[in-house]
Amino acid sequence: MKKLFILFIFFSCDLATSQTNEVRSYTIEDGLPQSQVYAIAQDSIGYLWLGTQGGGIAKFDGDDFTVYNEGNGLTSNYIESLLVLGNQLFIGTKKGLSVLTKNKFTPFISPQINALYHHEGIVYAATASGIYSYVSDEGFQKIALSEEVNTAFINDVLYDGSHFWIAANSGLYKTKSLFQRSPISILETLAFPSLAKYGDYVFAASFADGILVYDISEKQRQRVVLAQPLQIQSLAILEEQLWVCTNQGVTIIDAKSLQFQKSIGSQNGLTVSHVRESFMDRQGNVWLGTSGGGLYHYFPNEFTHFDRDTGLPGNRIYAAEATKNKIWFSVSENGLVYIDSLGIHKLPKIEGLEGVKIKTITSDANENIWAGSEGKGLLYRHTKTYDSIIVRGRIL
Repeated sequence: MKKLFILFIFFSCDLATSQTNEVRSYTIEDGLPQSQVYAIAQDSIGYLWLGTQGGGIAKFDGDDFTVYNEGNGLTSNYIESLLVLGNQLFIGTKKGLSVLTKNKFTPFISPQINALYHHEGIVYAATASGIYSYVSDEGFQKIALSEEVNTAFINDVLYDGSHFWIAANSGLYKTKSLFQRSPISILETLAFPSLAKYGDYVFAASFADGILVYDISEKQRQRVVLAQPLQIQSLAILEEQLWVCTNQGVTIIDAKSLQFQKSIGSQNGLTVSHVRESFMDRQGNVWLGTSGGGLYHYFPNEFTHFDRDTGLPGNRIYAAEATKNKIWFSVSENGLVYIDSLGIHKLPKIEGLEGVKIKTITSDANENIWAGSEGKGLLYRHTKTYDSIIVRGRIL
């Protein structure tokens, strides 16, 4: 398997005002079969699987896309949801369910599948007409619920530990069981496209009226409304954040405090605003599926601030140079400093060069350091390695 992910580093000259690209796009020109990516999953090997609208599914190894479509046995080329369980890929399509096992597709016809959810050995399919279940030795069948839910356009299903939540175009429903004819209560009559859970919070996204947050702890049992953002497509919990994909980009909310943290849009490099899906792989990479812009790999520009308070000998930086395991700086009139994985290290002062500004730094192929001073010539620092012991040469 090819190397799956690549680290990209960007530098910005004006952090306060400039637009910084925090995304890398993958489009049809890169091999993606279609520009609308509605679903993302990762298998046990590490491949990303992408569900598109009209192009089938694509397996992505970080470099190349392998495409599977109706010609390979897929139920439909229009994909709404993906779910990986063991060595199987469950694919929710416009015409039903496809189960991919060892390069073989097994089809199950049903109304359009909008979401797939796994709980206690059962795969639940939220469809355009009720909820279906898949069990390996029983097959794929519709669950008999109330008449209202049986005919509803279901967008998502979630289990909170004691109850099932059902998000539908006709409202938000709640029941203790999907199989025992349990009573189903309707909590809201708005259109709900997505659900998510974090701790004692259940998040129910409405399309036009914000996010309803239900505290399901025994002591609270209360509801909070987050009025923004609107036009929500999906919710996802990525670590301790609630990622809200909308027609206007992505909004990130702290899942504990419910406070806004960040928005991702054109200012971060997105070429389209309609984001359908957010997904974090096991390596911690965040991927965004869009409608019209293909797949995006998101990597935030995060900076660590070093100054006198954190260990530097001064706050004026005249030059910097990166070598294999170190970053070198000239700081104020205090000589050379380097930062490595162990922290900040200041080199001993050189007699006769106290208070001299070092205006430029570079390194050669052997990682020797060359530094140009103001009025005191060139400084050279030579490093040799013997049996993993570093012997520092003198500075001339």
